[in-house]
Amino acid sequence: MRFGEYLRNLRERRNWLLREVAAKTNMDTALLSKIERGHRNARKEQVYAFAKAYKIDPEELNKRWLVDKVIELLKDEENPQAILNAAEKEINQMKKDS
Repeated sequence: MRFGEYLRNLRERRNWLLREVAAKTNMDTALLSKIERGHRNARKEQVYAFAKAYKIDPEELNKRWLVDKVIELLKDEENPQAILNAAEKEINQMKKDS
């Protein structure tokens, strides 16, 4: 499930209106609607605002947000797994070097 869909499900399960979440997260309803529909990406600080509004683990929501960003980057690539593997190796090497 994409990040925006996840947010919409959270909101709908709580029977909250867009304007209620918008007020809790300090953003306008049009932007929130675009994020939920996947027409706009949330910024990192918005992810934490959503976590606070929904009273959910901010690190878990951040992970979902990051996964969505990776999907967006790799969805049209021929071999996304090879790219992910190469990135993982680079990250591990960076950790060793620091």
